[in-house]
Amino acid sequence: MSQGAFMLLAKGGKNEVGTRSIPTPQATQVLVKVAAAAINPVDHKIAGAPTSGSEPHGVTLLTTPPATGGHYGTVGPLADDLKAKLGGKTNCHSVFGSSQTDKPPSILFWKILTQWLREGKLVPNNLQLVTGGLDGIPEAPELSKKEASGVKLVIHPQG
Repeated sequence: MSQGAFMLLAKGGKNEVGTRSIPTPQATQVLVKVAAAAINPVDHKIAGAPTSGSEPHGVTLLTTPPATGGHYGTVGPLADDLKAKLGGKTNCHSVFGSSQTDKPPSILFWKILTQWLREGKLVPNNLQLVTGGLDGIPEAPELSKKEASGVKLVIHPQG
């Protein structure tokens, strides 16, 4: 079986839409079927080796996105060892991608954002406007496959 995937195959490389095989979970792993996903409007990278004291900031940024976007999925069949650990319990976690909702980690992010941009640790995307407003939405996946290498596609509802 395979799944659709949006891929960035190399640093600064081409964005591609393709397929990947669906992995089989090993012991202590779960398979999550993603029903919907959104690419955050601010994509970032943390360059270089972590320094002492930088790990909490990196973990916070990587686990609490500072921008709108998110994922929704369902957990597939669990490995037997996880079934025993959970004892039939179900867990649900909400992750908000909003500075207002996740204020403590967002404060850390916004305090260091300008420095990271200046140092090249955080690299903003180049933008490409999809023409035609909402009528241009069907064109966007094709642009990702063909022309839009390394850019964020932007659609203005009013055209």
